[in-house]
Amino acid sequence: MRTLYAKNNYIGKSLTALSTPEGQALIQKHGILSSPGILINDEFFAMDGATEKQLREKFEILKQK
Repeated sequence: MRTLYAKNNYIGKSLTALSTPEGQALIQKHGILSSPGILINDEFFAMDGATEKQLREKFEILKQK
């Protein structure tokens, strides 16, 4: 599972194995049914991947907050 963090024009990422307790907790919390599930700032963003355009649009929205 991919988790992206966007704050102050910085984008970090972490990968969590679905077989770990943390991965299982994220699956249950966000109702993720397939991989990759993408979370941005601990909010569900996409399942089965996202396009570069979709990610850029989301990060642009986050920069405005």
